[in-house]
Parts: sequence; C-alpha cells; structure tokens
Amino acid sequence: MPTRPAPLPRESVLQPAATSTGGATWIANATVGNDQFGALLDSGNSEVYFSNFLTSNISAISTTTNRAVAGIPLPSYADRMAYDPNYAEVWANTLQTPSLQVISDVSNQVVANVSVGCAACPFTVDQRTGNVYQSEYGTMAIVSPAVDAVVDTFPVPAQSPGPIEYDPVNHNIYTTNTTTVSIVNTTAHQAVVNLTVSSWRYPINGLGIDPVSGDIFVLHQSWDNVTVISGTSNRVVANLPVGTYAGKPAFNATSGDAFIPNSGSKNVTIISDSLLSVMATVSVGSAPGAAIYNPWDGDIYLSDVTSYSVSILSGATGRVLQNLSTNPSCAGVPNCGNPGALVADPTTGDVYASVSGRWVDVMSGAPNNLPAMTGVSISPSSSSLPAGGTTTFTATPSCSGGVCPPGTTFAWTMNRALGTFNASTGSVVQFTAGATAGITYLFVNVTLNGVTTQSVAVPVTISSTSPPSISSFAASPSPIDVGWTSYLNVSASGGTGALSYAYSGLPAGCSSLNVSSLTCTPTVSGSFTVRVYVNDTAAHSATTTASLTVNPSSGGLTISGFSATPSVVSLGSMTTFTVSATGGTGALSFTYAGLPSGCTTSNTASLACTPTVRGSFTVRAYVNDTAARSATATTPLIVNPSSGGPVISGFSAVPSALTLGASTTFTISASGGSGALSYAYAGLPPGCGTANSATLTCTPSSTGSFSARSYANDTAARSATAITSLTVNPSSTVVLSSVAIIPVGANLSIGGSQAFSVTPSCTGGPCPSGVAYTWTLSSSLGTLSSQAGSSTTFTAGGSPGTETLTVTASLNGVSKTASAAIVIIAPAAPPPTFLGLPPTEGYLVLIVAIAVMVGISVAVVLARRRSRQHSSSLVDEEGVAPRSR
Repeated sequence: MPTRPAPLPRESVLQPAATSTGGATWIANATVGNDQFGALLDSGNSEVYFSNFLTSNISAISTTTNRAVAGIPLPSYADRMAYDPNYAEVWANTLQTPSLQVISDVSNQVVANVSVGCAACPFTVDQRTGNVYQSEYGTMAIVSPAVDAVVDTFPVPAQSPGPIEYDPVNHNIYTTNTTTVSIVNTTAHQAVVNLTVSSWRYPINGLGIDPVSGDIFVLHQSWDNVTVISGTSNRVVANLPVGTYAGKPAFNATSGDAFIPNSGSKNVTIISDSLLSVMATVSVGSAPGAAIYNPWDGDIYLSDVTSYSVSILSGATGRVLQNLSTNPSCAGVPNCGNPGALVADPTTGDVYASVSGRWVDVMSGAPNNLPAMTGVSISPSSSSLPAGGTTTFTATPSCSGGVCPPGTTFAWTMNRALGTFNASTGSVVQFTAGATAGITYLFVNVTLNGVTTQSVAVPVTISSTSPPSISSFAASPSPIDVGWTSYLNVSASGGTGALSYAYSGLPAGCSSLNVSSLTCTPTVSGSFTVRVYVNDTAAHSATTTASLTVNPSSGGLTISGFSATPSVVSLGSMTTFTVSATGGTGALSFTYAGLPSGCTTSNTASLACTPTVRGSFTVRAYVNDTAARSATATTPLIVNPSSGGPVISGFSAVPSALTLGASTTFTISASGGSGALSYAYAGLPPGCGTANSATLTCTPSSTGSFSARSYANDTAARSATAITSLTVNPSSTVVLSSVAIIPVGANLSIGGSQAFSVTPSCTGGPCPSGVAYTWTLSSSLGTLSSQAGSSTTFTAGGSPGTETLTVTASLNGVSKTASAAIVIIAPAAPPPTFLGLPPTEGYLVLIVAIAVMVGISVAVVLARRRSRQHSSSLVDEEGVAPRSR
C-alpha cells in the first residue's frame, strides 16, 4: 500500500501535558421538538440548531440565553442540516420531500424551497462559495445560494448515496456510495477521482475530514477498520484497526489527531495525524456515540447512549477527565437522560446535548487550568510604503492572569505576496515591500499551550508606477434621448508617465478621443456597452466598461426628478415615489417597476407604497406620452425590519468596478438598534473576507460580477441588510502600440505605381487578426487600389508633386498611424536639334554641304572656261584670223 512521506513530528496524544482537568457542569435545559437527528452551530447569530425528526421542525436555541427562540416547521420529517456563512443561511432536507429548505438565520424562517432529485439525500455546503452539493443516485447536483436553484449536475458512481463532507484544507467535496469515495473538484464541477475502498459486504457508513492535514477517514459497516485517504495525493495511505461499531471521528483542531468512538467495544480509538498509526485505545462509558471537539478547552466530548452521561477526554493526553450524568431533572422519567447529538460553542465553551429526543441540556466547558490568550495586537496598525520600502511590525499578545508565559510562539503571514519578511517567527519582524503596487494584509498567529489565536488584519499599501488602474467609469446622464449629450467620465491613476485614453463600442455620432471625459451626442438609439482603454507610456493598460442607453427622440419628454421619500423605511412603514416630468405630446402616463411586495404600480406621478418585505430595491419609473415616446429613471429604496432594530441607510463599494489586483472599499452607513452595532459581509469575491467593521477594504483574487451583502446587527440579535454590486475586470489586454509602412517612401514617374503594406506591433501579446486598417492620401495626385486591408497599391496621376500616404490601424479602441512620402516626377524635356540632328552634328553637316556646293560651283566655272578656250583653238586651226580685242 502506498504511504505518504513522514511529516514533521507533532506532540503525541500520549504525552502527559493536559489542557484541562474536567469540572464541567450542567447549567441549563431547553425544551425542543422530538427525536433530534442533527445539530449545528451558527456563529453568525449566536444560535445552535437541532433538527427534530418526529415533530418535523428545527429548533433554534440562543447561546446567550440558552433558551429555545424559534421552532421552524418543515414539510415532513426533519433530516440533515448544513450552515452557509456566506449568505447566513441554514440548509435542511426532509425524509419525504425531494427539496432543500433554505432558512434565514436572521428571521429563523424558511425563505426558499429548492427542488432537487431526491428526498433525504446527503448534502454539504462549500464554505468558500456557499454552493450546496447534494449526492443523488449516480448524480451530483449543485445548488447556488445566489439564485436558490440547481445550476449544474454531473455524474458520480451510481450506487446508493452515502456520507458527504467538505474539505476545508483542500477545498474538495468528498462523497460516498456503498463501496466508493468520489473526490469532487469544486472549481471544475466534476468528480476527478473515484476510489474503491470497500465492498458490498462492508459498505461505507461514515466519513470524517482531518482539519489539519485534510486527510479523509472512511469508516465501514461490520469492518473494524478505518481507511485513510490523503487529501493531497488523493490516494489511500493507511488502513488502521478500530473498535466495533465505529462512529464518526472527532478531530483535535490543533494536532489533527482523530478520536473514533466505538459503541460496540465501549472505547475510543486515538489515531495520530502525523504518524498515521493507532496511538491509544481508551475505555469510556458503555456505548460511546456522537463525538465532538470543543476548541474552547481542547477536549473531546462523547455522548454515551446507555449510561446516560457525557464523557470528556483530554484532547492532549486522551485520558478520561470526567463522566457527567445528564440533567438530574430527568430523574424518575422513563428513558430520560439518553444523550444524542452534540454541538459546542467555541466562544463560551458551552456544550449542547440532545437528551431523550425531547430536551437540549447545556453544560459548561471544562475549566482551563493554563493561562489563556485573550488577544493579539500588531503595531503599527497600518502602513504605506513605496516599492522597496521597509517597516518594522511588533506583535503583542495579552493573556488571562497578566503576562503571557514563556513558550508563546509567533508565525507571520500575509494574504498577498507583495513583499517579504526578514523572518517568519518572533514577536518583531521587518517587512520589505516588493515592486508591485497594491494592498496586502499582514497577520500573526500566536500559539500558547496548544491554542492558536490570529491577530486582526493589518493593511500595508504599496505604491508603484505600474500598471494604471481605473477607479470609476460611467456615462452621465444615462439613459438619454437621440440628439442629447452624455459625458463618459473615467477616473484613472497610477502607471508610468502621462495616461492616454481610447474608447470603443460608441454609438453612431460619437468618436473616440484621447480625453478622460468624452462628450458623446448619439444619432441612433439602443443600448451600448462602451469600453475605455487607459494606457501609460510603458505600454501598461487598464480597461473597463460602462453602459449607455439611448432612447428614441422624446420630443422633449424628460424626467427632471424621481425619488422615494423617505428612501429608507422600516417594514410596514409608508414611502412615496414622486416623478417630475415635462415635455412630450398630450397627457402623460406613469408606470413603475421593481417595486417591493406590498406595493402596486399605478398611473400617477405620486405613488404611495407600504412594503411588506425587507431588502434593497431599485425602483424604475416610466413616463409615456400619447405619441408613444417614453422617458425613464430609477431611485433606490431600502426596507429594514420593523422590530426597532438597526437600519442601513447606505451600502456601497468604491470603486464599484475595478481591475484584478486593485482594491475596493465597502462602506456601511447604519444606525439604530440596541447597544453597539456589529457588522458582517457575504457574497464577497474570492480574496475578500468578512470583518466586524463598517468599512472593509479588499483586493479580489478573481474576475466576475458580484452582489455583496452587508449585515448590521445589534446586541438584541436584530439585524438589517443591504446589497451592492461589484465588477472585477481582467487586469490587462492586448494593446496596439505602433504600425509601420513598407516601403517608407517611393519616387514614381507620372502613371507609375507602387505596392505598400503595413505591419502592426502590440503589447500584452501578439496582435490579433481583428486589427482594422484605413488608407488615405494627402491630395489627389494619384489613386489607391484599396482604402482598407493590410496592403494597397498607389498609382500616380498625370501631375508631378509630393503625395503623403497614411495608414491608420485600430484595435480595441486604440489607433496608431504611419506615413510614407511619394514623389511624382514629370518626364524630362527633349534636347534641342539642328537639321534633325544634335546641334554639333547638324552644323557639321551644313558646313560639309556648303563646302560641297562651293566645290561644285568652282568646278562648273572652270569647265566653262575650258570649253571657251577649246572653241577658240578650233577657229585658228581653220584659218580664221583671230579677232583683236
């Protein structure tokens, strides 16, 4: 069989140091229903709940007065229960009705009924999200407390559903059937591992989760053995012997050691969490049944069915400290004093035990004989540091009886790793801020005598230059009519250098500009989701959205005012909604939506309303004219309980929209009630925890839209609640940073052409395919083959000159441009000619021609002269005397 590596040794359960010596006593008795099936503690309203099977109801007992304060009826026999601290609700099922009952711990009434696949099937609650997981026959159903409905199902091994538990260490759900343990991933909503650990002969009949290691202890019917599954590796790491008829184990929350009651063998098996071995077997009572751990005194309490007593074992040594007989008032009553379900209040140490299915007896916790820590403080209580800055924190514990004794240990931690400690232990540490901006909360866990106390959270704010953050973005006013003007206002800070702004998703008539307040006058109607991008000079970016509603032109119909007077009322009190409207055509009519129960819409500008339910409401008024034009507006209304309890007049998150890694602050405005008010929060995003404070700063660790709920409680256990919305956006996106034209220029003759292309660059990742391009020319000296796309061809016209080609690239509202210069050259003028030839050659031809003509002329003259001389010589020869001159 595989084994896990040996962990660091813890204090053995067999070491002699005890935390208490017994001495518990019965202090109260409360009458409840009949046949208690289960018990749980609601730490939010200081009450314990017992499900009464035969009387089909749930009893609520105040841990302050130790008296039953409510009996909550259910449709049929009350069965299992589970508590959701996120929504402050108790979930219950019944034997015959296939549904889950949702009980408000404020009103102690059933507020919802969720249909599921089977009656009395095992279920549990994810303590982080509040989601309910019910194991059915071959199916796991997930119920969301936000909508009170089944939101998902997925398959699990199809056998009879068995015990189911939530693991607070690894945040998994463990569900069983006859032979198999299924490990359910609460993020993926699926069974990631199915382990066969038993057989039909020895079916699974019990399940327990070690709160220290997250290991799973599986018990088997008729098999004196416990199977241990590692919550880290999801593998079987041990099979250990136990007694007969072993019951669900109780775990020491400090050491993780398991105490398994064995009703058949009349003892308790103690298993070491660190060694995964049986450390001791302790005889106790005659039939030990239910077992619980009481964190107030660190001891184990067991109900003994046949000896009519509750046994107390030391959680440190395993020794029996006390056997306390049940309430003496049962004397003489048949079958009275038979204890069943147990539950402990860690604040007072009181233990509540169902007795004979008709009463709940209350005993005080065993007195602690060692000094107890009463609180831990950290100085300073807050700090603001630049990146790389340091400060020193000092933890100071306080203890009962004065000075805390030697042996007190300290362990420092933080909720976000935005810095480092010079040491993780000791009462004094130095914190050095990292380079990332944000808020981290420091804690110190101080341990004394095996009991650990955590300090309050100390906020440390770290300032840095990257990235920018958006604290708010909204359209004001919205809605508007076509042709009206709205202003899109963004508030951003941080980042490196000057911030720039770009917008996308704008309606027609509005264009993006690099401004933090964009004026928008739409020319079309509709609902628009406008996104703003805030960029710094280091290419960091933040983005978020705002809604803008544009109604058709109203012909001047406007709502100048809409309010509820008063806007915060008590249940049963009246408020009046008043609408002021002008313009429009003909008589105006009025309707209202989003009204609380007890109020009905009416065609009147002044509507009286007396709510019959409490809560936070957004009421909308509609004003219509006879030309079918409309205007609308909203106003808030808060309805608080009518019991004279506290009243919440305001609850908000600032900012209400932020990016992942940024912080928001919730603020409650409350008054009234008895005594000092206490505060709690639910529905917060992951990374944020509730606190007893009217202001709560938190840094969400995941994105999404959340409906946060606030509670204001007074000392008389009366409560008021309110709801606000929070949106957490992703912290970064791909942003267009630059574009380049290839080639960067060209020289062309008239009629010539050149192809150009564009290359984009992005930060935050590669540029997507959705980049849009627009090509333009500075003048009309040529034409483009295309004005869109990643390439185009320029063809020169008939005139010379210089043309500028510009491309504009756009992505997610961010635009970048690049340009190329194009020079268009006219053809050169033809060179001069003479006689059709270059001048030099033409002149040479002319000279030669003249010379030839002169030569010819001379030759002709000479020829004529010779001819005359010849004629004279011929006369002489014939005897004609020559004529004298």
